[in-house]
Amino acid sequence: MMSEANSLTDAVRLLEQKVHDLIERLSFQRAENAKLKRRVLEAEQAKMILEEEVGVLNRKLSERRDHFSRLGSVQQNDEIEQELDRLIKELQECIDEMN
Repeated sequence: MMSEANSLTDAVRLLEQKVHDLIERLSFQRAENAKLKRRVLEAEQAKMILEEEVGVLNRKLSERRDHFSRLGSVQQNDEIEQELDRLIKELQECIDEMN
């Protein structure tokens, strides 16, 4: 009878130890899950900030492109005006020679 009681006591102790180990693992996993959730939240916030910065940079790039487009147009207009001025002078010289 003693050996049955010992083996039953050993089985109960083993079972208690396994339950205790499982409770510790559960506690550890819960803490890890909480850490991971915080890291995911931080990563999502960082992503939102980066997406916002990308939007700002895209707008700035678009503005710069528009600005340089207008500069190109202004330069072309200046060149056209200079060419027209040159042609008008040539015409004026021809008219002056004809008179």
